[in-house]
Amino acid sequence: MFSYFSWNVGSALGILFSSILPSIVSKSLGVSLYAMFIGLLVPNMKKSIRLLYVVGLTMLVNWGLNQFLSSSLSILISTFGCALIGMCFISRKDLQ
Repeated sequence: MFSYFSWNVGSALGILFSSILPSIVSKSLGVSLYAMFIGLLVPNMKKSIRLLYVVGLTMLVNWGLNQFLSSSLSILISTFGCALIGMCFISRKDLQ
């Protein structure tokens, strides 16, 4: 419940303050979101070689799709598709 509440409060604050922030700061916040996800992913990749393979597969699929589709669509397809593949090959005990 706390995570849900925090997400909503953060979204509301983002909506309120996005018009006040300079454009350079707004663009920088987009990059920080990617950095946050990388920060969550890297420690788990150190624990599981299978996760490392799924991340590598996701990068390759994204690169291939990016040759034919828009970057946002290729990211969505590669992430969700390879996440489904990862669900079949990675168990919870691999990540602990």
